[in-house]
Amino acid sequence: MLKCLDMKPKNKYLKHAHISEHKFREILMYFCADETATKTSFYTKIGRTTVNRIFTLLRERILLLVQEEDKTVSGSIELDESYFGPRHIIYHSQNEFARGKNHVNGIESFWSYTKRRLSKFNGIKKERFPVFLKESQYRFNHRKDDVYAILLKELKKRAL
Repeated sequence: MLKCLDMKPKNKYLKHAHISEHKFREILMYFCADETATKTSFYTKIGRTTVNRIFTLLRERILLLVQEEDKTVSGSIELDESYFGPRHIIYHSQNEFARGKNHVNGIESFWSYTKRRLSKFNGIKKERFPVFLKESQYRFNHRKDDVYAILLKELKKRAL
């Protein structure tokens, strides 16, 4: 019985964690607020290497969530110069920027958001760019949602 009292409580969000659930939720809060690992480390008093590791795991989980969401996409898909779908092409060369409900503001808004967001990292390794891009996609698509609550619920179901 005494041995059970000496054991650290298990972190249900992060397998093999050496930090408390409280500290993990604090790190997750800063991640969802889109803080850098360096600032998060400073605020939480957790080493930057540990915070970076957790941020990487969170980004990889977001990549999985985006892939699951992408499987459910239907209808027109907007790209920079056009829409793909039944007859939804926008021709910029003809000074066309909208046709009915189809317009280019959405993708331009996404790229503006993504460029501003990624600039704070002062460079990203080429091999990590796709993960950061998918994270930006997730954040953009869920910008009106409580991403902290969504990720906490997801991590409760499937720990990192």
